[in-house]
Amino acid sequence: MERISELIFYLAFASDLNLNSSTSSIALALLNCGSVIGRLATGYLSDKINPWFLGLSILASTSAATFILWGVLSYDLAGLLSFSLAYGILASGWTSTWNGFTKPLSRKYMYALIRWQYSNFVNSLNPLANDPNLSTTLFGVLLFSRGIGNIFSTPISSALTSLHSNSTTSSFTHTSNHLGFDVGGGKFEKMIVYVGMCFAGAALIALVGWVMDAAIRRRSFGRQEQQS
Repeated sequence: MERISELIFYLAFASDLNLNSSTSSIALALLNCGSVIGRLATGYLSDKINPWFLGLSILASTSAATFILWGVLSYDLAGLLSFSLAYGILASGWTSTWNGFTKPLSRKYMYALIRWQYSNFVNSLNPLANDPNLSTTLFGVLLFSRGIGNIFSTPISSALTSLHSNSTTSSFTHTSNHLGFDVGGGKFEKMIVYVGMCFAGAALIALVGWVMDAAIRRRSFGRQEQQS
C-alpha cells in the first residue's frame, strides 16, 4: 500500500496539479520527514501500548487521511503537502509495531495463549513458551508479506489508473472540481479508493486481533488469580 501510494502520488499526481519539480520535491521531503517522525514515535509507543490497539489506530488514521487529505483536499499544493506529512507519519509507523507483536512470543504470554487454546497438549507445547525462534519467524513472515506488496504494487497501480481511460464516467459524482478525486480528470479516483479501503480492511483485522487478544489476556489472568 505504501509503495502504491508513493508511486502514483509522486510520479503522476503532482504533475497533474501543474506543480514543478522543485515543489514536488518539497512534498517528497515532507513525506520522508514524516516517516522518520512516525517510525520513532511508533517505536516508542509500541513499548507502552498494546500493539493491536496501536496498529488499529495507525491503520484507521491512515485510511481517514487517504480519503480526506488525498481524496478531498489534495486539489492544490496545501492539500498535497498536508497529505504528504500525514501519510509519512502514519503509514510509515506500521513496521515499527512489529516488535510489539513479536515480543510476547518469547514470554509467558505465549504459554498462556497455548494453554488456553490447547490445554490438553500443554505439556508437549511448553517448550514453545520461550522459544526466540518464533519471533524471528514472525519477522520473516512480515517482511515477506511486505515484499509481496512491493512486487505487485506497480501492476496494481497501473491497472487502476488505466481503468479510468477505459470508462467515460467516474464512480463519484462531483458538483465541483475542487477535490483530490478530480485531479487529472479523475484518473486517480480508483487508486485513492483502493488505498483507503486497503487500510480500512487492515484496520478491521487489527480490531478483531485486539478483541481476541483482550479475551485471551482476561482468560489467562483469571486462571492465574484462581490458582493463587
